[in-house]
Amino acid sequence: MNPKESEILTKTFQLCAEANKIAQGFPEDGYVTYEIRSTVKLIPPRITRGYERKRSDGDTEDLYEAYSYLLDLESQIILARKLGYIDYEISKRLKVKLEDLVIMLRSFIGSLSAENVSRENKDRRHR
Repeated sequence: MNPKESEILTKTFQLCAEANKIAQGFPEDGYVTYEIRSTVKLIPPRITRGYERKRSDGDTEDLYEAYSYLLDLESQIILARKLGYIDYEISKRLKVKLEDLVIMLRSFIGSLSAENVSRENKDRRHR
């Protein structure tokens, strides 16, 4: 795993752990509680699997799924704030971390896509 991948994965685990810890204070049977807990369980494995798959076959589908789950988590944080489960400062702190991670992951996916196009062009020239 290269340093950029490691940084993204580390930040992902930190964000998911923090969001899950905060959700522990939410109503146990609440929709937002369920959604946050479910989403934070899905993000790290998708990123990890995405790194492995991109190495083997250049597939970035899992990374796109992780990106989508991050956006879902952002929506759940906004909803938790509107429902009064978390205060403004906590929601702002989570959103800043989340937005940073979304930017990093989007940039990483973009670089992989460019890498794949370059590899495909090289393969065509060698035929």
